[in-house]
This record gives sequence, C-alpha cells and structure tokens, in this order.
Amino acid sequence: MKWFVQYFVLQEHFIFEFTEKLFITFYFITINSQGLKAISDVWENMPLELVPHRQGIYRLKTVEDVLQALEDHQVQLGTVKSKK
Repeated sequence: MKWFVQYFVLQEHFIFEFTEKLFITFYFITINSQGLKAISDVWENMPLELVPHRQGIYRLKTVEDVLQALEDHQVQLGTVKSKK
C-alpha cells in the first residue's frame, strides 16, 4: 500500500507541475484561440471520479484518460508557444 501512496503523491506532483506550466502558457496565448477553447472544454467536461482511498483521502478512480489529456495538451500548447 505504501507504493500506492508514493505513486499518488508522484501523480499529484506531476499534475501540479503541469498546471503551473499550463497557466504560464495561457499567459502567452490569446483567449480567442480556438485551440485554447477546445482544451478548456475538454477539462471542463472531463469526468473525474474520486473513490475513497483511506480515511479522509480520495484518489482518482482511473488516471489513464487524465494523463493522456495532459500529455496531448502539453504537446499542443508547447507547439503553440514555440510558434510565438
């Protein structure tokens, strides 16, 4: 079980780093961008199902879709950023 907690903490760190990079990238992209709107729509509509892990702690039931979306959007935003 300890490995799972370490994995969860690692995933939390990964998501925090991505979120920080995402907001920095948003600063450089105009709000009217269709790509940015599409990314925003994905995250607004992404179902994040939480399940109890331990007392008072929850975890994502599945992370595959979240990680795939994170990777895809990071590539898309990196491409847009490099064009600027």
